[in-house]
Formats: sequence, structure tokens, C-alpha cells
Amino acid sequence: MPAKLQKIINNYELCIEFFVPFSIGEGTSVRKNLKKFCFFSHLFVPLQRKTIFIMSVLKETNAYRQQLKGRIMETALKAFTQQGIRAVKMDAIASELSISKRTLYEIYEDKEHLLFETIKNYDERKRQTLTEYAQQDNHHVIDIILEAYRLKLKEIRSVNPLFYTDILKYPKLAQYIKNNNERARERYTAFMQRGVDEGYLRPDVNYQMIPYMMEAISQYILTSKLLDKYSFEEMFTNYFLVSLRGLCTQRGIKVIDEAML
Repeated sequence: MPAKLQKIINNYELCIEFFVPFSIGEGTSVRKNLKKFCFFSHLFVPLQRKTIFIMSVLKETNAYRQQLKGRIMETALKAFTQQGIRAVKMDAIASELSISKRTLYEIYEDKEHLLFETIKNYDERKRQTLTEYAQQDNHHVIDIILEAYRLKLKEIRSVNPLFYTDILKYPKLAQYIKNNNERARERYTAFMQRGVDEGYLRPDVNYQMIPYMMEAISQYILTSKLLDKYSFEEMFTNYFLVSLRGLCTQRGIKVIDEAML
């Protein structure tokens, strides 16, 4: 092969290696196909058209990658929540999606990385859903709290309790949850103060302390054997509603009672 042509191919390959470090599909290597294209297009196609082609392939490849990441996270979330985290194997996820293990590991280096990204994505979608609800129809604080309760109850009913207990065995995810809780405390205090101002929550409660108490109770539930005796739904319902009523004024309690009818 002429040295000039080899240099052109090498330059294209450098671009490909930088932007496309994985395969578009099973048995179809982007690098291999573009190398062939570079060889033949050097003879017949102007440089501008070759550049347009390569950029088009890169664009489609990035779109495919994002779409595949979404499919992987959806499949993984379903498996984790139904079977428990430890029971799920990366081989099974790849098989469910009809992709190779190599493709899966090129996107997520191990199961904890996949778990972390999946839970983070799920949390972001939950926050977005609740934020959109809060911005509609001028909902007050009790409305928003009860909507969060309904969303959590729906989640609990579809999740294997092993999922919650298994989380503690993954340090990266446990740290993520801890960091999330720390960031949420300030928002929680401001949100509850809004409830006081609206007249639904009692003004004589230390709302800065409440998140710590909630975290301690949740930690105890997950690390004790209470889940062997009571369902997660039963514990959550009793704990949540009893605690909420205790924080409410008579006006707030009336809203809760009407909503629970």
C-alpha cells in the first residue's frame, strides 16, 4: 500500500479510535468498516464527502450508544428490583438484550458501575416526576408529601425487599445514598418550613433533626430482621403516616384524612 494512502488511513483510524471505542453491533466493527471505506474512497470520493460520511457514522454511533445505555439500565433495573441485586448476573443482562458480554462491559466496567448508574438515573427520573407534580396546580406541601408517599408505595409494591438490603453491600452505592441524604437535608428543612408558613405543619418541631431520625429508622429496618416479620409496605405505611400526622396541624391532618378516604 502506498505510504500516502497508509497515512490517510492511519489518520482516519486515529479519529475512529478516539470517538468510537466500541462496536456498533454484534460482529460489525466501526474501525474495520471505516478502514475499508477509507481505502476505496481515497480512489473515488473527494475528501469533503469522506469527512461528511465519517461524521455521519460517528453521529449514528453515538446515538446508538446512548440508546443502548438506556436499554441496559431499564433491563438492569427490572432485574435488580425483581430478583435482588446479588442474584443478578451480567451474563443474564447481556443475554436478555441479545448483546455480547464484551459490548456490555465496554459500556459498564462491572456490575457495581451498572448498578450505580442505573440507580442514579432512576433517582433523577423520580425527582423530575415529583418536581413536575409540585409545579402543577399550585399544590401545597401536604399534596406534595402525599404524592411522594404514593410514588414510594408504588415502588415498594413492585420491589423485592432483597433489593434494599443488598444495596448496603455495595460501597459506591452506599456512599452515593449517604451523599444524597446529606444534600437533601437542607432542602427538606426549607420545604417543611414552607409547610409551617402554609399552616399545614406545626411550628414547634425541630425539622433539622427529623431527617437524621428518618435515616436511623431506615437503617435499622434494613439491618435488623424486621423484614422477616413484617412486609416493607406495612412498615413504611405505618411509619410514614403516623410520623406525618404527628408533624401536622389540625388543618394538615384534615387534608391527610380526606386524601386517605
